[in-house]
Amino acid sequence: MARRDIVDDLKISAIVIAMLAFSFLNLTFFPAFIDGLSETFTASSIETQTGDVSIQPDDSEYLKNAGGLEEKVERLPGVREVEKRISITGQLQYKGETRTVEIIGTDSYGDEAYTSRMREGEFLRRNMEDSMVLGNSVADEEESFGEEGLGIDPGRTLTFAGENRTMDFSVIGTVGRPGPSSLTRQALISYETAEDLVGRENVASSIKILIDEKENADDFKQELQELNTRGDIKTWDERSDMTEAIDSTFAIVIAIISIVGIVIAITSIGVVIFINTSKRTREMGIVRSIGSQKSAVRRIFVLEALLFGVLGVALGNLILLSIHTVLNASPIVSPIGPISTVVTQDLLITRSAWMMAAALIAGYLPAYLVSNRGIVETIEAR
Repeated sequence: MARRDIVDDLKISAIVIAMLAFSFLNLTFFPAFIDGLSETFTASSIETQTGDVSIQPDDSEYLKNAGGLEEKVERLPGVREVEKRISITGQLQYKGETRTVEIIGTDSYGDEAYTSRMREGEFLRRNMEDSMVLGNSVADEEESFGEEGLGIDPGRTLTFAGENRTMDFSVIGTVGRPGPSSLTRQALISYETAEDLVGRENVASSIKILIDEKENADDFKQELQELNTRGDIKTWDERSDMTEAIDSTFAIVIAIISIVGIVIAITSIGVVIFINTSKRTREMGIVRSIGSQKSAVRRIFVLEALLFGVLGVALGNLILLSIHTVLNASPIVSPIGPISTVVTQDLLITRSAWMMAAALIAGYLPAYLVSNRGIVETIEAR
């Protein structure tokens, strides 16, 4: 009877299945999109600041023999990029304007993590000893993060005043995307120039490591520790409080959207089954009159709701995976970077289970109400 009721009125059934498919899409697409947005936010911090894993000094100012440590890490499997970094705090001066900035000396020349975020000019190359790349908020004239920028364009010269030395630099480019990344508030110079500024050779404030599989960061950290690698070794989420805060915020948003989505799904299925139940009340009374139990009547409507749920979830999965394929092939271009969806097996399984549970609940309630009515009252229903 449940199968016949679906097949006999294909137009209504198609509308119901489409509605359930989009209810499922509401449960899955927004979490997948927000996960993609979160990944774009955190990617900037990981690729330009913390790395998937990083090594910093334990109890001294610098890591010694940084070159040897870098080579040791590069030999490990799964390593994509290793960068020595020297951090220096000083003042940048240009046309009477002064701003205190963290200067990063890097040996990562031509790395896509930086070149893909260039706004103007070019990134550092080897032997550029008097060149500097400025973060956007440092270069721009307007106020950003509570401080005014220098109002300087590539091709101009500024002065760096550090603790030990003053030096003129030619600005060759500006870098950084809108968002919370520290990159927009920093300045970059070559590693060799940073060595000269601090008066030390073969040292590093940190070693930043990017690996092929970000989710294996904890395992890679453990591997480094087992090799007795000196220094304070931490993963990106251990190192960055801001990144953890962003992930936590997005997790709250996903939870709220999921709750709203499941309520909408239960309501949608429940309305459809209730209307259908009302249409067939007399028929159910006749079924009861020939000896069928209340539980048999309930099973008819629950089975019908589950059939709708299965078809709706299957169509919803197909639509979601199609959208996911398109967005990963052609991500949405935004000021903070390319955004696509993140669809995991866990997301599909849990949301499919939620939809089936919603269908079960929505089918049972109206069936329960009908089955508890008297036989004569049910048969005489109009």
